[in-house]
Amino acid sequence: MHKGMHTRDFEWDFTLYPRYTQRVHVSAGTCAPTCKLRAFLGCKRVLRETSAIIPAMPKDIQHTNLKLAPYESILTQYKSDSQTTVVPNATSGATLIKKLDDQQDIEMLKIPNDDIYRGKTNISPKQLADAQSLPRRDLHQTVSPVELGDLWLDEFNTLEKRRKKRAGVDDQSLFKQEKNLSFQDSFYTPFPVILVIHASVGSGHRSAAIAVAQSLEHMRDQQLPAYPDGSPLDKNTHIAILDILAWGDRQYNGDKAASMFTGASRPIYDLTWRYTFTGRILWSGGTFLNYMVWRKFTRFIGHIKPQAVITTHIMGANMAAGARMICRQTYPLVCVPTDYETEGLWPHKACDTFCVATEAMTETLRARKIEEERIRITGIPVREGFSISYDREEVRKEFDLPEDKHVILMLAGAYLAQPYVNLRATIDAALPSCKDLKNTVFCVVCGRDEEYKARLEALCKENNLTNVMVMGYVKKMAQLMSASDLIVCKSGGLTVTECLCSKSPMLLVGRAYGQEKVNVNMLTGEGAAMHVTTPRELVDAVAELEAHPERIQAMLTNTNIIRRPNAARDVSKIALRLSCATANQRRMWRPKKNNIFDFYIGHKPAHVR
Repeated sequence: MHKGMHTRDFEWDFTLYPRYTQRVHVSAGTCAPTCKLRAFLGCKRVLRETSAIIPAMPKDIQHTNLKLAPYESILTQYKSDSQTTVVPNATSGATLIKKLDDQQDIEMLKIPNDDIYRGKTNISPKQLADAQSLPRRDLHQTVSPVELGDLWLDEFNTLEKRRKKRAGVDDQSLFKQEKNLSFQDSFYTPFPVILVIHASVGSGHRSAAIAVAQSLEHMRDQQLPAYPDGSPLDKNTHIAILDILAWGDRQYNGDKAASMFTGASRPIYDLTWRYTFTGRILWSGGTFLNYMVWRKFTRFIGHIKPQAVITTHIMGANMAAGARMICRQTYPLVCVPTDYETEGLWPHKACDTFCVATEAMTETLRARKIEEERIRITGIPVREGFSISYDREEVRKEFDLPEDKHVILMLAGAYLAQPYVNLRATIDAALPSCKDLKNTVFCVVCGRDEEYKARLEALCKENNLTNVMVMGYVKKMAQLMSASDLIVCKSGGLTVTECLCSKSPMLLVGRAYGQEKVNVNMLTGEGAAMHVTTPRELVDAVAELEAHPERIQAMLTNTNIIRRPNAARDVSKIALRLSCATANQRRMWRPKKNNIFDFYIGHKPAHVR
């Protein structure tokens, strides 16, 4: 709007979904031909850029309350001069609004229903083709949260390319040009959105995100009490899982990034994890990466306006906190560390609640000046199935496992293979020495890595290992773990938590660095696991446990003390409770300013690392 231009205000009430009503305030210049209210609406399954054309002259327009309900069109009544044309369609309810501007034609199709696909609307062939390419808006009922997040990413990438081409600028210039228009738009999506963010560095963060999303889906689909007043989630709530590394301006390979704590740089990573912002100088949060690298994600948050954000990785937490400050939103941010200690790069002041696994983690956060009401001991979320008790005999029959022998399950496969390189090398070296353990059966799970599975089968055939079973990807992993006497695995946070929830003693393998070292110390200190570092130690430990099975029973008793199988449900309810709080209540502890870098001074650290 030009400087000094006289303006008039309009206010409309948008009823978006049952729990929320938003008043939209629009200022339009009397000399301007149009005022564009930009929005991102969920059109069938994904987001679609739309515009509401508002004639500038107040005397030329009659407006009423606009109602937005799920799966309905935006019904708009415009009466203006001859330049504005409203094309209603009585059959489909679709409305095409066309306003001739001095520079270009602005056309918009308002959420058409299925009639538009049958050619019953008075629109151009190009608009019909665009509408037919839009997926169904209720696709969240038939796809998983992971698939929904991927679909949104694809659609947003397409929209970004169109915007850059239309503006004729690069990404940085586009970010500067349209920042205010994109981020401070007061228009909301016509359905609630809950985002669960992870980073594909290792498999644990993704597994925890899936567990939380499954819990939210279960509450939504079964209409269980979700909010403090006992009301359920809206049936049209969209729950999406986002990989924050895929939302950067460049694509980052999380599997390669995981090599820093599996390769030669492990000692350096260990020092970085233990001492980066874990002393008196602490990290509060900042927006520099939002401006430099995650501009696309920030624009997405500005348009989608989530009801709540739950994140299982520090990168997702920092980007969500920065986007919230830039976009001037108030959604709650729930941080869920997926290990048994809290590293220093979480946005401590920007996070609304930390959901941690143990009391020791709360002591760490208290020393960082995190208020008591922002700390909850929930455990680490695990997927559905690990909190259920299974019939061991039936499971062993299903997997063709002997009932009269010890079954040792070796977990050597996951969604990302890089963190398992050292564990696989130890297993390959130890298995030939285990052929004499006649009362023990080794079941090795390789996941979807067919190459490793073939190599392991060749090793068993070469050494005549008759007491070794090699499996690929196992869908019923919770059942298989519950039917095992002992699990050999690495000390990742999600892996050991799944073992705890399935009531399975553990034999942790490999030198531990960073967060895995903390996990090892916690589990061995509680008596729920043993730890070995070499193939020889692994063989000796298995032989010792075969000779003294009472040691396995002792570890099993200790796992029952520290297991928390309902963590995903508890995290979900905490996020939903925070979403009901007022904006002022949520702003109490957040940074007051939008700082590029934000640090603060904490108390003496509770634990020496």
